Amino acid sequence: MENVLMEYGTEQNHLGWLFVAVAVILIGIVVIVAISKKKIDLPKNQMDTFLYSAWAFVLLGALSGVFLLFDAANNEAKNDNAMKNWSSNEGYYVESYGTVKERVNETTIKVENSDSSVVEKEVDQIINGCDKEVYAELTNGQVWLCEE
Repeated sequence: MENVLMEYGTEQNHLGWLFVAVAVILIGIVVIVAISKKKIDLPKNQMDTFLYSAWAFVLLGALSGVFLLFDAANNEAKNDNAMKNWSSNEGYYVESYGTVKERVNETTIKVENSDSSVVEKEVDQIINGCDKEVYAELTNGQVWLCEE
């Protein structure tokens, strides 16, 4: 359970890399437009090299963006699936999980139920090292917390 909660509570920064991919695409487009409008004055063989390089930038940026989005969706689905299908040797399953709404004290958290009501829960196991505070409530009533 500790590994599953650690993975679930660790955010990966796909948005930053997506901005880099978009910047690479834009650099390629700017170079292509500059070459097509004859703003860059170079010999023919160098002009072709620049043009092919610019198209490579556009293709590289587009492929990187698509793979980043796919990876982000895949990680989210993997985390959700791991939480839903997790079971221990004792046969307990995850009943509910999510992010912590508020910390009351060291061993008490406030969480939001599916009907949007906020409930206090006593924590049985505390794990350190998550990027965001997430919890899992098992069918045996135990509440596991992964904290920042």
